[in-house]
Order: sequence, then C-alpha cells, then structure tokens
Amino acid sequence: MELAEIRKQIDEIDNQIFYLIVGRIELAKKALEVKGALGKPIYDAERERTIIEDQVKKAEKVGLPTEFITEIYKSIIKGCTQVEEELEELKD
Repeated sequence: MELAEIRKQIDEIDNQIFYLIVGRIELAKKALEVKGALGKPIYDAERERTIIEDQVKKAEKVGLPTEFITEIYKSIIKGCTQVEEELEELKD
C-alpha cells in the first residue's frame, strides 16, 4: 500500500472521529436539559471515572497504551463539559 493511500484512509478515519465527537457533544447538550430538570450538576466525577475505566479496559485488551486512551477521554469529557457549562451560562 502506498503512503498516499494510507494517509487518505487516516484522513477518512479522522473525519469519522470528528463527526462522532460532534454527535457526542449534541448528546451532551440534551443531557444538560435532563440534568437541569433532575437538579443534577453538569460535571459528574463518578461518570467520568466509569467511562475512562471502561475505555482503559478495552485498550488493555487490544494492547493500546492506557495513558493515551485516558488522556483522549479526559479531553473529550472536558470538552463536552465546557460546552454544557457555556450553554448553562447563556441561560443566566
């Protein structure tokens, strides 16, 4: 396989990842509404811990560096939380 083809496939995966993150943020926005109705805080440390633990277990099974996966998911969760917080501030 040529380098150009490999890079093309990487670009396609990057696009998929991007749109999956967009979808996750959209769901986080919906979760904000539900959290508000239930009187729950935006950030849930236990939920973050559970998500990261689950992904780390998957990483271990396929031989990926767990620190890498941990950082990715911390970043995703932080980004979604920031979006929720910004939306909450706009309500005030």
